[in-house]
Amino acid sequence: MRIPSMDEIWEVSESRGANSEAPHLWEGLVGAWPLQEGGGSTVWDVSGNGNNGTPVGTNLLSNRKLGQFGRVVGTDGIDDYIQIPINSYVSKPFSVLVWLSATLKPNAWQSVMGVKTHDTNGQNAYYLHVARNDGDKQYGFEWCGNVNSLGDVVRGPSTFPSGYHMLGGMVAYESVSVILDGRIRASVTRTRTFPSPPSYFTTIGAAVFNNNILDFTQCDCFLAQIYGRPLLPREWAKLYADPWAMYRVRPRVLVRGVTLKKTPIHHLMAGCT
Repeated sequence: MRIPSMDEIWEVSESRGANSEAPHLWEGLVGAWPLQEGGGSTVWDVSGNGNNGTPVGTNLLSNRKLGQFGRVVGTDGIDDYIQIPINSYVSKPFSVLVWLSATLKPNAWQSVMGVKTHDTNGQNAYYLHVARNDGDKQYGFEWCGNVNSLGDVVRGPSTFPSGYHMLGGMVAYESVSVILDGRIRASVTRTRTFPSPPSYFTTIGAAVFNNNILDFTQCDCFLAQIYGRPLLPREWAKLYADPWAMYRVRPRVLVRGVTLKKTPIHHLMAGCT
């Protein structure tokens, strides 16, 4: 697959995905962090919602490197994470995903993406987690009902594999699911109340609960996204098959010797008989 440059990603972003190879994957996109910047102190949200991230405990310029799928950000599992306030969000279902390669760490549980919501009566914290050590290679999507609860976990039925993989979590209307590599691996009925309207932010590389960091992640990560809706099975599969399709500019179309940039062929054929 072709990995787009950050300039190309920004070009797609300006059209809110309308000129991308997979425009349907932009529907309901709340935040998207391709992590392909060359360095600096800002992790840019390209969804158009301005949910830019701030590195905490990490120098992104020195922690970025080229990987199999483009630039990756490495976190040490001690104090590195990216904090992102969310300015536009819906209070009901959502989907979250992160592409990462998890490395070994002595303690069992590691967070890879945390999502915190709260209201005046309590708070919910949702976070993807993965364990990559000799005794425990689990993965899952955990959520906590309030500040006194220990939370519930929907765990995948298999171990988390080595190398780069897409890990996702989804809060639908009646269920919570965990997704690995484009397939829903486990689902349970949602038993916790989702606050409305929420105060909301997320982290990449850590989980936040009761305003404290729960777990840090030791991993290399190249992409994270949040949707304000549950994704369809075919959308999860598409995001896994080619995570960069939605960030690549649609190929140009040649018509009668004139190059028409970013024009879908069905628009060109509209009205023809």
